[in-house]
Amino acid sequence: MEQAVPGEAKKAAEDAWPKPLPDQARAVLSALREAAGPATAEEVARSFRGGSVAQAADLLETLAALGQARRVGDGRYSQA
Repeated sequence: MEQAVPGEAKKAAEDAWPKPLPDQARAVLSALREAAGPATAEEVARSFRGGSVAQAADLLETLAALGQARRVGDGRYSQA
């Protein structure tokens, strides 16, 4: 069994979905950066405790419109 190292960063799935909208946008961008490849809104939301698929989808569309994310097809997004 692995022991946690003091000060070790938490995995995204252990983080709660942020309440303030600016924090949600930063969290979605961070999830895209950490993803192994393009991700769906469901995958982004699942990476947070209490994540909302609908909010993640809205944020991904908004970030794509602002040039901060890129829609790559099939409902998947990557960082821009």
